[in-house]
Amino acid sequence: MTLSLAFAQGAADACSNDGRSVLARTLEIARTLIGFPSVSDRSNLDLIEWVSGYLHGFGVQAQILPDASGRKANLFASLGPPRPGGIILSGHTDVVPVTGQAWAQDPFSAHLDQDRLYGRGSSDMKGFIAVVLAMVPELMASARQSFHLALSYDEEVGAMGAKHLAPFITRAQLAPAGCIVGEPTSMALVIGHKGRHEINCCVHGKVAHSSLPSEGVNAIDYAARVQMQLQQVARRLSQGPLDSGFDVPYTTVQVCRVNGGVAGNVIPGQCSFDFEIRYLPGCDAEQLLLQIKDDAKQAMHSEMNDRAAASIEFSHTLHTPGLDEKGNQAFAQWVREASSMAHGRQRVAYSTEAGLFQAAGIPTIVCGPGSIKQAHKANEYVDLAQLEACEQFLRRLAHCEPLPPFPAGGAQ
Repeated sequence: MTLSLAFAQGAADACSNDGRSVLARTLEIARTLIGFPSVSDRSNLDLIEWVSGYLHGFGVQAQILPDASGRKANLFASLGPPRPGGIILSGHTDVVPVTGQAWAQDPFSAHLDQDRLYGRGSSDMKGFIAVVLAMVPELMASARQSFHLALSYDEEVGAMGAKHLAPFITRAQLAPAGCIVGEPTSMALVIGHKGRHEINCCVHGKVAHSSLPSEGVNAIDYAARVQMQLQQVARRLSQGPLDSGFDVPYTTVQVCRVNGGVAGNVIPGQCSFDFEIRYLPGCDAEQLLLQIKDDAKQAMHSEMNDRAAASIEFSHTLHTPGLDEKGNQAFAQWVREASSMAHGRQRVAYSTEAGLFQAAGIPTIVCGPGSIKQAHKANEYVDLAQLEACEQFLRRLAHCEPLPPFPAGGAQ
């Protein structure tokens, strides 16, 4: 893909005249990346192969790591000569769907307007990837710091790619000093975030004509009762334990999707719903989930067992571990001092791949351009000032005194 004349002129006009800014190159790369409709239910191979070819132009040999299906792939590359330690710059290549959203323009055709870059993934998180790729020549030229690029697939549907990529990095014995996940944080330093469980609950009832309720078991009714129990759990958790450092300072439980019934005159024989638990560091989420299951089954057991073919079952859909600040304090402090960041360290309610890198023994923080408030929405955008701030952030890291690699396991 190449820039249109109008877009190229807009990119040039947006850049400063100091000769150092790489914003024009960032915008060109971002436009290319956004042009790949890498929604999670599609392959990301065309994007990964484009990045591999781009890196090859600088003499960097990227490793493409396909999944079992061969339709998706991670990418890992070391920028410059191999050195112990170094910093991993991590981003996911998939984006959320645009179906049902009212976009002013084609979401997969980036455009500039009022110092903003619009397009699906501009903020979450192709803007960050574009900055990193635009900075490759500078990062490779750094005499002090080494960098690695880690791109994953299917973050939006459970961090599936990172669950393979993080262990791969550990097996490679690179002993990185740390990892920066470039999710949109408005360039604030995020040192902790919640973990997330997603669970499906399926209630099996008995189909009957709606005029004969005694002949059936209404699965939707029973599912609603379980959902009421979950609301009670959520209210209890909102009272504590509390951590005021998080924007939502308690563990949350909520139903996110419901499916049941076939017609307005049929007693539904099945109803399923998905619910999530977003838990604070220190919360025993496994025990909480076990208690939820036990309470639901006990409450329904006696009545449902009296009705033929009625049952309730839970299945675990996904788990993304949280990011615990206790495992990254030294690295976070180094990043803050080395980059001269004015922002304080933050904790957030959303989840990222950072917890998986931390679980693999790599000290990890989250910091990237754009606002999470723009992610997943129609007319998603990233401010050009944010892209420039990310550029300066990486430049400072490239020229500062390197942090020694941590021992295996990430002990600090």
